[in-house]
Amino acid sequence: MWESDHGRAYDQLRSMFTQDFRPLPVHYHSSVYGLGDLAAAAVRAGRADEARAVLDSSLEILGAEQSPRVRAVLRRATALLGDPDGAEEHFLAAVADPAAARWPSNSPSPAWTSVNGCAAGAVPRTPART
Repeated sequence: MWESDHGRAYDQLRSMFTQDFRPLPVHYHSSVYGLGDLAAAAVRAGRADEARAVLDSSLEILGAEQSPRVRAVLRRATALLGDPDGAEEHFLAAVADPAAARWPSNSPSPAWTSVNGCAAGAVPRTPART
């Protein structure tokens, strides 16, 4: 998004959620799809705690019924912001469901799998994981 300005990327992605104590999506549908990128920018900008509040609030309001793509986005965000010992499991789960990789069309999306696969390989190198 913002090549090396992770703070600015985080601010832009964070604007998809309210600034409340319990952050809520600004848009009922599309905001949630940015959670994975928000988490990645937050980790690199040193703002993981702030992003974790957004993720926790989103998990609470979304409940158990989620599309495969939303589930994959949430798993990626959880891998980046959660317990480092469980990160690999969440990254693998994010790319395991072929239905998630086919969004928004019915064609496979190599970019989705690549982003998550690369992120899984980068877990030990992110600042929150060292």
